[in-house]
Amino acid sequence: MENPWFLMICSCGRYFGRKMGQNTNCPMCDSTSSKQVEKYPDPMSLAKAVSQANLPEAISKELMEKETKKFHRKKDNMNGGKNNFLISAMKRSTDQDGTLTMDSLVSELRSSGSDEVSAELLIGQAELEGMLIKTGRKSWKWL
Repeated sequence: MENPWFLMICSCGRYFGRKMGQNTNCPMCDSTSSKQVEKYPDPMSLAKAVSQANLPEAISKELMEKETKKFHRKKDNMNGGKNNFLISAMKRSTDQDGTLTMDSLVSELRSSGSDEVSAELLIGQAELEGMLIKTGRKSWKWL
């Protein structure tokens, strides 16, 4: 059996990883006063844990939010919610008087992280299906 890998924390506050049997000097300050925090079965798991442990809290929160959004989008897509997601994006892009513009849809798709379909294709399909009618150069109304 392979030796386990350990997540360590130094007295300086920095997290680092070590394989069982290796020295426990901190790579940042070379201190030997470190404590074992957790045990991992392989170096990949340990590397991920070290990265997350040393990440500033603000960045960590931002990454968690992005991962959560990405997870929910994938979950919706797996449950057949892709069309609902795209129609919802179109509705969110519609202004108070019911006008959908190309720019607003592009912006909404970009902010929601959807790069699976272009705004042009989405609007074109909605026109073909009789959901939208063109009212201007880059504007449409819902039917």
